[in-house]
Amino acid sequence: MSESFLQYAWRVLRLPSIGGTPYERAVIAIGHVIVGAILASPFDVLGTIGAALFWMVLYWAVKELGDVSRGGDIKDGIRDALAVGLGALYPGPWWWALLAGGVGVAAFYMGWRAQRV
Repeated sequence: MSESFLQYAWRVLRLPSIGGTPYERAVIAIGHVIVGAILASPFDVLGTIGAALFWMVLYWAVKELGDVSRGGDIKDGIRDALAVGLGALYPGPWWWALLAGGVGVAAFYMGWRAQRV
């Protein structure tokens, strides 16, 4: 049986992000900024800097610490967590962050579908 989209997403997102080219590293960084904006926008009750620090530390503890334990680079994890913290500073409407994240999910889904053919 083939892997479902959710199984694929879970497997891929658990891997450390490598980013072999400058373009790939930039896209990964932008993705982390959008994750930070999605996390913080609807829940910004801690204040801007407090929310950024909260989400940055929580992201590090939940995602990047696991990546490091699976052989990921600690510097990459720190950069990713900083990008999430930067995204958490986003002061705009929550719907825009969700829309931008949805575009990322749609692109991820299209990549999964293309691999299945």
